[in-house]
Amino acid sequence: IAFFEQFALRVPTENDHFKVQPMELPKNGSLCNSEQKDVFISYSRNDQEITDIICQYLDKYGISYWIDRESIHHGNNFKVEQIGDIDKAIMAYKMASTLWEKVLDKKNIEYVRLLTNMGVAYKKKGDYNAAKNLYYEALDSLMSYPGYYKEAITLCNNLGNLYLVNDIDKALTMFQMAQKQQEKYFCDSAELAITCYNIAICKLRQKKSKDALEYAEKANQIATKIYGRKHPFSKNIQTLLEMIKSGQDAVN
Repeated sequence: IAFFEQFALRVPTENDHFKVQPMELPKNGSLCNSEQKDVFISYSRNDQEITDIICQYLDKYGISYWIDRESIHHGNNFKVEQIGDIDKAIMAYKMASTLWEKVLDKKNIEYVRLLTNMGVAYKKKGDYNAAKNLYYEALDSLMSYPGYYKEAITLCNNLGNLYLVNDIDKALTMFQMAQKQQEKYFCDSAELAITCYNIAICKLRQKKSKDALEYAEKANQIATKIYGRKHPFSKNIQTLLEMIKSGQDAVN
């Protein structure tokens, strides 16, 4: 409501009857360029319907907007390359972080998400140490929010992916932390399949083929159930299974 009042627009009511239509690309919006827009829209997938209504309303009044269709609220879902300039993305996050620290309370879940997104941007840039520090800071802040399991899982997986480069033991620890929460709250989810896949890779690098096979088979079972055997992720798991079994044959 405050947004519509800012642009001196009438606030939509139930009588407006906007129809929700699938939108390939916004008329006045942008998915990939960094030219200045009137509005930036980021939203949870749970709010897809109302977001489409808002976009139609903005189109009606000729207000340009840049919309994040991937939902930046979950760090590893935010695709910084959509912006086209990672340095500008980092600069924007730093400005937001500075303002947040001066004006708002840092003990806020949105601040945690801001740190997570900034970490993703640094990872895209190749600055893994900066990304790790931001992920850990966000993870520490989450101690005040015991109910935000998805955010904690995302951070553990993000850290695990960073450690895969040069520290398998730490990577495995992070993935197992994510797995524990996923099995408790999001059993048989696509995210759990990905985590099991990552753990299988860690176990294979540790030359623990039996454990690697166990996790790869679990990932394959979940992914096949959700996506089917022809999905690219399912095929990746099947390739991993073949590698593990090939290694076992060589050992035996």
